[in-house]
Amino acid sequence: MAETLTAATGHKFKAAVRDAERFHNDLAQPGSAFEPAYAKGGLEWFRQVEDGRMAYVGSVRDDTKTILGREPLLLREWAKLHASELVEIAG
Repeated sequence: MAETLTAATGHKFKAAVRDAERFHNDLAQPGSAFEPAYAKGGLEWFRQVEDGRMAYVGSVRDDTKTILGREPLLLREWAKLHASELVEIAG
């Protein structure tokens, strides 16, 4: 994903892989925009995805045409369309 975003925007993106605890620690920092209950819920969700209890969230379906009435975009196509926004957000 980081390589695709970098190629589409010309801005260097890096993947920051986090385990459940690191994810929670990042959300629960003092001054975080995330409320503590949200951070706690996010941690539980993350754990359940990691350990397989919520493996279904990673399932892929090709419903784009049914839902949007058009063929889906690949990530690289979407990133090219939104390159300036992505670079602005990334800083």
